[in-house]
Amino acid sequence: MNMIKEQWNEMINRGTTPMFEFELKHDEYLLVDLELTDKGIEFSGDFDGFPVSFGGDIETIHSNRYLLPFSEYWESLDTYIEEISDNINEGFILLNGLYREQD
Repeated sequence: MNMIKEQWNEMINRGTTPMFEFELKHDEYLLVDLELTDKGIEFSGDFDGFPVSFGGDIETIHSNRYLLPFSEYWESLDTYIEEISDNINEGFILLNGLYREQD
């Protein structure tokens, strides 16, 4: 957990904003805020009441707020960020047919 906190602080110090921006169809975007807590990485976004189906270890805190708890098996912030991104892509965007159509 300490290594993840160090990596998080390095990310912030580089000026990186802890968030995702997913382009959706109809020129819309999904913004997802990330927050490091003592339990893991929490994330929230405007999922507009659409169903979500996040897998793995992601826990629901309340509607539109979720937690990916720290794991003894993951030692990289990138691993957590990729897991959250993959879950949003598969468990929200794909599930609800919101992928932007390619030109």
